[in-house]
Amino acid sequence: FSGKIEKTDTLLARAYSSIANLWLADGNFTESLRWVNKALAIEPGDDFSLKLKFKITELKLQKTVKVVPQPPIIIQQPR
Repeated sequence: FSGKIEKTDTLLARAYSSIANLWLADGNFTESLRWVNKALAIEPGDDFSLKLKFKITELKLQKTVKVVPQPPIIIQQPR
């Protein structure tokens, strides 16, 4: 019986992550985060959900904070 519950939970978490991914594609970070957090509440270590949450957060920050690309810093070693 518990195996069926675990499988159902996993499928539900995947469904929530898929919904989060759709909201992300639509540009709605708030809804996307809401759904990915639901997925992570069920499956905290799910690799896809964790990567998705990172991506949502990254894109949300880029939209909030204007990121200006900087040239790489080159540090020369002493000779």
